Amino acid sequence: MTEISHKSFAKNLAAVKPVNFSPVYLIFGDPYLCRKSCQTLLDALVPGKKEQSRCVETAEHIDQAQVADLLEQLNTYSFFATRQIVVLRNASVFTTSRNREEQVKKIKTAYDANELENAAKLFLRLLGQAHLGIEDAGPKIFAEKFSLEAGRHQGLDWVSSLADYCLNQGLSIPRVSDETSLLLHAIDKGFPKNHHLIITAETVDKRTGLYKAIKAGGTIIDCSVAKGARKKDRDEQKQVIHEQASELLDAAGKKMAARALEEMYLLVGFDLHSFSRGIEKLIAYTGERKVIEIADVRAVLTKSREAPIYELTGAISDKNGVAALRLLKELLDSGYHYLQILMAITNQLRRLLLVKGFVSTSYGSRWQPRMPYEQFKNIVMPAIQEYDKKLVEQINGWSAEAGGAAADPKKKVSTELIIARQPNNPYPVYQQFLKAANFSEDELRAAFKRLHEADLTLKTSGRVPDFVLQQTIIAICGSTQSNT
Repeated sequence: MTEISHKSFAKNLAAVKPVNFSPVYLIFGDPYLCRKSCQTLLDALVPGKKEQSRCVETAEHIDQAQVADLLEQLNTYSFFATRQIVVLRNASVFTTSRNREEQVKKIKTAYDANELENAAKLFLRLLGQAHLGIEDAGPKIFAEKFSLEAGRHQGLDWVSSLADYCLNQGLSIPRVSDETSLLLHAIDKGFPKNHHLIITAETVDKRTGLYKAIKAGGTIIDCSVAKGARKKDRDEQKQVIHEQASELLDAAGKKMAARALEEMYLLVGFDLHSFSRGIEKLIAYTGERKVIEIADVRAVLTKSREAPIYELTGAISDKNGVAALRLLKELLDSGYHYLQILMAITNQLRRLLLVKGFVSTSYGSRWQPRMPYEQFKNIVMPAIQEYDKKLVEQINGWSAEAGGAAADPKKKVSTELIIARQPNNPYPVYQQFLKAANFSEDELRAAFKRLHEADLTLKTSGRVPDFVLQQTIIAICGSTQSNT
């Protein structure tokens, strides 16, 4: 039917009548733009998150059995929803011998970032497509099978390590050989009215039969962005960054000074997810001010760049397991001690639990989820300071009864139970309230139990600290996928 750019997708979608939505969509390219375009499409197909939860089925890292089940579901009428939608995220069904080297690069990137679970899934899928066993995946055979450059097996020691990881974890190679043919047959056959298939992928091969079938009978959204270092590529990247920034700023009724935007680009680079999160932080930080200046960028973003351990605890607070595992590896490689990292995670989650405690009291009634920063500063911060003061007085009273330090009026009781230890700087406190919303109290208690177990394991056993911390982070985040 049609093949369009992500830039014109929203406009194109607005012009489409509900009865004319395509039965199948392919969205490929930059992961952030793919997620954004996919959500835009879902919002157009099924307005309202509640309704989407009833009629949208999402799967990732699909295998043959999942594809068959999902396609069967897509071809079954529902009594409870007017539309049925299946979303296959990050599909690898377009992989051919011509683009397998790109797949190898993705596996190596995940492995280097210590994202072993994700690396293993991609690795096993690739082995299945090449009809290789895990035991056969030695560096030399791997290089020859995937037509890598001569001599490249000399730098493929990581393949053996990843194969060992898969074997130790009891993982097996999925049956993936028929995924493409299943999808191709289903698309050719067609789906019932108001039933839609959405596929997202980072890379595609336009010469495959599946791509051509989707192009002939559906809609393809191209979200690719040049990744090179040539001036032309850098200009395209900057243009995309400017477009995304303008969209977020316009929605908030704000502007950003040109120098501020350039400073932010230098700090973050071409990472659309991090860039968008940075813009959101700046919007909250500047409150009612309409223009974001370079000083704001330096105040909000530079500090976190200089303190990588806070980036890790921030990623865990966001339940972003992928980013957290990558940052963990960077910290360990740079010399941070594993117990220091564990303590930082524990301190951060304790702060979130303190926020939960405050919100559950009468003082916390002033807080509303996602309230603007300026309102938080003017309405909630005074309540927090009053709450902290009452808490300190209570602790002092307990200490005095026990004959402790507070019995001496010249001594102050030090406590980690205060929410606003620096009340003149309310922005970090505001961020803690936003992050606390990502967890329930039960989840935080379970996280503390997991942290205690990790502490005992690290101090009393011979287990590899890297692995213990990885497993702890995965358990706390719930998965290695971002919730944001």
